[in-house]
Amino acid sequence: MLTLFTFFIAAFTADARSLPDSVSGKRVYDEAGILSPGEIQSLEHKIVSYQDTTSTQIVIFIGKSLEGEDIEGFNYRLGEAWGIGQKGKNNGIVISVFMEDRLMRIDVGRGLEAAITDGEAYQIRMQILRPNFRNGAYYQGLDQALDALFAEANGEFQGNGARYRKNKSPLFFFVMLIIIFIILRILGKGRGGGFGGGFAGGYMAGRMMGGGWGNFSSGGGGFSGGGGFGGGSFGGGGSGGSW
Repeated sequence: MLTLFTFFIAAFTADARSLPDSVSGKRVYDEAGILSPGEIQSLEHKIVSYQDTTSTQIVIFIGKSLEGEDIEGFNYRLGEAWGIGQKGKNNGIVISVFMEDRLMRIDVGRGLEAAITDGEAYQIRMQILRPNFRNGAYYQGLDQALDALFAEANGEFQGNGARYRKNKSPLFFFVMLIIIFIILRILGKGRGGGFGGGFAGGYMAGRMMGGGWGNFSSGGGGFSGGGGFGGGSFGGGGSGGSW
């Protein structure tokens, strides 16, 4: 299943833009220059403080343009390349914003997908990020989105990052994927073709499978404390779109 997901990501990233270099201890990357130094420092402090308390690790990346790349592919590559998430826990989160494309996306690591489903990521994006961004309140949107993500993630990891929700077997997710595919095919035919778009499929998958495609991924890795990155794994759970 990981090979199948990797195939889809490879298709998305055929014309991938370059990734920035990671900086040890840095959690907010404002390539577009929309935040003040004080706002960046405030977000950094909030992220690192939460990481020290719960072990959940978050990166915010604000870029100018995707340069033709799919935003889901960018987030996946960034999460994989930087290794965001505790080793063996995969409890990382990537929030990306691209100003010229007017696109944003929240991606969660495999270990957090039971706590932050695709549907919940969608609600945070639509109810918090989107209205704030439309008003030009970028810092406020990101700050409030962090609070919402913290609230969702708190049910999954505490302190040392130990999970106390039992994961379902890979066979369960494979069967659910087949069922979801059949349902979406039927719904698509009823609408005259197509699958009906991002949220309908993502929300259904999130509720039935605990958060998107990511449950099929494997691997560990991550950064600890306020330091650098260490080789994590993302599987595609989350939500993205325009504002």
